[in-house]
Amino acid sequence: HRHYDRSIGAPEAEARAELARAVELDPGFPLYRAHLARLGIPPGLHLRQGSDANLESGADPELRAGTGPAAGPGFTVALQSAAGEALAAAEDALAVPALWLNAGDLALAAGEPWAGIALERACRLDPLAPVPPLLLAAAALDRGDRQAAARAAARAFLAEPRFAAATLFDAHPGLRRAAVAEVLAWPGISDGWRTALAAAVDGLEAVPPGNVRNLRLTTGGSRASSLAFFTFRRRPRPLELAAVPLHEGWAGALALPPATTLAETSASAFGDRGCVSE
Repeated sequence: HRHYDRSIGAPEAEARAELARAVELDPGFPLYRAHLARLGIPPGLHLRQGSDANLESGADPELRAGTGPAAGPGFTVALQSAAGEALAAAEDALAVPALWLNAGDLALAAGEPWAGIALERACRLDPLAPVPPLLLAAAALDRGDRQAAARAAARAFLAEPRFAAATLFDAHPGLRRAAVAEVLAWPGISDGWRTALAAAVDGLEAVPPGNVRNLRLTTGGSRASSLAFFTFRRRPRPLELAAVPLHEGWAGALALPPATTLAETSASAFGDRGCVSE
């Protein structure tokens, strides 16, 4: 506990040493291992195409500019090691969706074959979250399954319409519209909302895409959104879980309320559909 506290706000090398000591002394405590896995490795490498922005988990999403570090020699080995550490943390925590998302994001970047399994677990544990299904779409594309990718992307759109502006779709012609087609057939969602989303996506052709910004999902920047405080009873320490590059101009044109926030949305809409490979 003391070594974890000493890692908060410390320079990276010092923080790594403190977290490594915390893991050594208490290897079964998931939070220490999760932070050690992510330290020095930016989220969203699998999807990254632009500069960073921030999204504090539990707060209103907004796009803000920043910068992203470049990979150096041996980075693939570091990613594989980090993904393994993150998976161990998620397994030790059993049912903490943020840690499964952290593991899945790192596994995608490392090219690990179990990335989809971790992301499915994150999606099922946190069924209203938009990021796990979007990353599941990326995992499905990696294995060449466009139908599963469209279904997972549709689920992400329901929870965050702005994700239809993700750069993930740039290299996959027709996938965005295939995902919208899945939305139009999705059970438990009002016809009005589905039609509004389809119209907004159709209208993107007339809107400049704008700059690319990475929407970063973090937890622990404040006590109100702290995984550390509420789940593990530790001081808040920022943990970056994932990042999604978006075309900023298109994201602004997709400012619909998420279907997850609407009273007319059925709870049955967010079962396993789009969370698992079918």
